[in-house]
Amino acid sequence: MKIRTKIISFLGIMILAVVCILTGIMTFTISRMRSQGNHILSQVNTDIEDSVRDQLVMLAETIGQYVISIEAEIDKNMLNAAKLLAEVDRLTSGTISTADLERLKRETGMSDLYLGDVRGVFTVSTEPASIGLSLFDIWDGYRMLVTGESDYLPSLLKIKVETGEIFKFTAIPRYGGRGVIESALSAQDIEGYLQQYITTGNGIKSMNLFDFTGLTLTQNMAPGETPVYAKGTMVTDSAIMGIFGDPSAITVGIQGSEARIYYPVLQNNSVNYVLFINLDTTGYFSTARIIEAPLEQLIEENRFSNTLVFAAIFFTLIIFSAVIALLINYLLKPLGFFNSLLKSLSEGDFSIAVPEKHGQRNDETGEMAKSFADTIGQVGEMLRIIKDQVTLLEEAGGTLAANAEDTQGQVVNIGRHIDNVTGKTDSQTGSVSTVSGSIDEIAGNIEALDRLVASQSSVVSQSTTGIEEMLRSISLVNEAIRNLMERTGSLVEASRRGKEKQVQVETQVKTIYEFSETLSNTNAIIANISSQTNLLAMNAAIEAAHAGESGKGFAVVASEIRKLAEESAAQSKTVGEQLKEIQGGIKLAVGSSGESRLAFDTIVEHIEAINTLVDRASADMSLQNAKSNEIKDDLRTMTELTVRVESSAAEMRQESLTIVKEMEHLKTISQDVHDSINEVSASAGEIGNASRSVLSVAKETKEKIASISEQLGKFRI
Repeated sequence: MKIRTKIISFLGIMILAVVCILTGIMTFTISRMRSQGNHILSQVNTDIEDSVRDQLVMLAETIGQYVISIEAEIDKNMLNAAKLLAEVDRLTSGTISTADLERLKRETGMSDLYLGDVRGVFTVSTEPASIGLSLFDIWDGYRMLVTGESDYLPSLLKIKVETGEIFKFTAIPRYGGRGVIESALSAQDIEGYLQQYITTGNGIKSMNLFDFTGLTLTQNMAPGETPVYAKGTMVTDSAIMGIFGDPSAITVGIQGSEARIYYPVLQNNSVNYVLFINLDTTGYFSTARIIEAPLEQLIEENRFSNTLVFAAIFFTLIIFSAVIALLINYLLKPLGFFNSLLKSLSEGDFSIAVPEKHGQRNDETGEMAKSFADTIGQVGEMLRIIKDQVTLLEEAGGTLAANAEDTQGQVVNIGRHIDNVTGKTDSQTGSVSTVSGSIDEIAGNIEALDRLVASQSSVVSQSTTGIEEMLRSISLVNEAIRNLMERTGSLVEASRRGKEKQVQVETQVKTIYEFSETLSNTNAIIANISSQTNLLAMNAAIEAAHAGESGKGFAVVASEIRKLAEESAAQSKTVGEQLKEIQGGIKLAVGSSGESRLAFDTIVEHIEAINTLVDRASADMSLQNAKSNEIKDDLRTMTELTVRVESSAAEMRQESLTIVKEMEHLKTISQDVHDSINEVSASAGEIGNASRSVLSVAKETKEKIASISEQLGKFRI
């Protein structure tokens, strides 16, 4: 590529680089402005989001307090109704009928009224399905009303399974500790009260209340919205359940145009419910959208201004580059001749002459032409001298190559002889190592044999000791068997006496059972009399209530008779239950006596069988004692033979150690000889390498001299 082309290309690249830099600066500026705008919007959104969180918390607090106030009003109404029912119950001495409850229900506006006994069981109720159900089964804490630990227990909001309505209950004790009174009132209006917060235009989409079990109590939502939680469903969200354990664990989440809050509804620092609000935040973030449009317009105007500046700079660079290209074309025109001159010199033609017109110029080009002319003359003279010297070098190179080839041949013969000696030495060293390894293995085997003999001697000694211990154990076992035979005889006699006593006990227990049946019949008669007395007392109380003031004295007597009848019935019931338990125990005792008698028979049979087995075991132990004495004698003989073998093995191990030491000395000498031969072989190898290097250098020198002579022949002087 010509210089002119390179310079013009460089100018083009420079213009392109300037364009890229300007584009980058403009892009960076616009990006920077956009980043700052986004930062401003982000800051505004953050401030608005914090404001939304605060407003959500305030809204949830307001709704929670509203729920508590409504609930307190409901509790107040239910307590008044329950107290009115308690007063009527006191005046009628607990003889209120279902019709009376229905009338009180209408007058107080309650949904249902209930009367329960001391066991919490509903005896009279405006809800027939509740008769016979126990309030204590619903919550054992209601027992505090009967025990006097509490006189007022209001409930939280509940959902009636049959209708899905929200209810509240209030329970108080009956007069005289006769049981409990409960009033129930529908709290369905709470959802209506909460709905007004949705229709006030504050952006609430849906709202729910949850109790401590995770039950969704209420469901409020804006028109066209889908609730997040459906009424009556159970939820296990940690955001809900966590607030019941920690009231400060309030959760406020904002995602896009939607915000959700989980907030505790507190009463006396205790969490009654968790309030959930799902809110549309579109209206809260309208300020950010107002700011966003002017920022975008400002960025677009800045982009247009930067584009105009970029276009002006670009066209200026184009004009400047054209002027520089014309100037370069004028200045570099004489270089064409110098290019052809250098090409001829590169081909070896030094006979060319520089025209005088180029040498007559008064600028750098003229000086360059004079320098070329002087250089061509000097190089031609140097080439003539070099040709003469190369001719002499060719003769010397031939002689050096011939001498190097003779030397290389002699070094190769020496190497062959050394390799032959090295092979024989290696074979000898390997044989010595093999013999040494075999002897080491023999010594190891002898040493192992010695250890085995010692181990065998120890085992034989231990076996002898074990046989003696076994003989002593057999004697002890024989003595124990004789004692066992004596004791089993006594045990058989005692078992027979126990069987006779068991038969006597069984007869006495049957007599007691017949007597308990007579007592049970008597107790049934007493219970019947108490029931009839209670019925008469109840009729007398009803007649006294109809008589009004004149019947009050008779009502007191009837009440006392009724109490006495109830106490008699309760005592009779208790006695009957105890008699049943006694009869059940007697039946078990009779059955157990029969089983015990059979067990004694079985015990006698098993003890007699044990006596037979003991006799056999005694005979077997005697036989085992005789055989063990024979084994003991054989082991003594084996011990004597083992001692002799152990002595011989020790002598053999000492001789093998001497042979091993001698083989180690021979192995060391063989290795020294092998190392010396290897050093001689290595030295011969180095000499061979050196001679080959000299021969290679001589040949290479000869070839290079020939090449130089050939290249010099190309120059024309």
